[in-house]
Amino acid sequence: MNCFLVKIMRNVHLKTQHWQFLNFAILAWGILSRLAVYFQNRSLFIDEANLAQNIAGRNFLELLAPLEPEQYAPPLFLWVTESITLVFGINEFSLRAFPLFCGMLALVVFYKLGKQFFSEAELVFPLALLAFSPIFVRYAAEFKQYSSDMLIALLIVYFALKFPVGRSKNWLWASLGSICILLSMPAVFVLAGAGFYGFFSAKMKREGKLRESLPWFLVTGCWLLTFALYYLFIIHDGIGRNNLETFHAPYFLPLFPTSIHDLDMWGNLLLSMLRSAVG
Repeated sequence: MNCFLVKIMRNVHLKTQHWQFLNFAILAWGILSRLAVYFQNRSLFIDEANLAQNIAGRNFLELLAPLEPEQYAPPLFLWVTESITLVFGINEFSLRAFPLFCGMLALVVFYKLGKQFFSEAELVFPLALLAFSPIFVRYAAEFKQYSSDMLIALLIVYFALKFPVGRSKNWLWASLGSICILLSMPAVFVLAGAGFYGFFSAKMKREGKLRESLPWFLVTGCWLLTFALYYLFIIHDGIGRNNLETFHAPYFLPLFPTSIHDLDMWGNLLLSMLRSAVG
């Protein structure tokens, strides 16, 4: 569907600056939409309230322990929020300030990333999808780490394309990559993709000698060490809880459907993903 609409956009004859103006308008409208939902100042829903209990009742060091009740969030996300609430108090605006910032900045990063692959005309539909999708607008004004997860993922991909891992900015990659792991739970998977991209792109350019690959091994080794410490001292203690897995069990697709129920589950979940994305 996305490819079909991109082809349509390509065949609409407008000057590049007109498409650029339209994309800027979409960015502005997307940012205003997030601000509008943020300033509605709706009440915290149960997961936000449960996570907020940890911010209200713990100090920075205590936020490294497993969260209650049955909550999960990366430590640096919690520390950023804790810092904001120490300045502005514990309220809906303070708790949601960092997700709002990440949700708005993610739009800009997505646009910058998209320009590396598409023309201004081809970017209109995917940018509008991100700007106006109900789920993305909602997460930008919600005290959960989803909008910061999206921003971190986009930033990793953006910089991995500009500065491949192991070939440039190695100290920056080592330090900021480690910070990303502590700021966003899915970041470790995105960094793995960025690391393999840097390694294989060097191979394609015949830069794969062991000596030339040493920076890559040092950078990825730093990431692995950070994740290992994160896993052993923070994540591991919460693994014994089965609440998260049990709660989300209905949302896991069966890899090989073997019954009518499995096929029905596939259909319902795929349709729900589409509804979440486009409303």
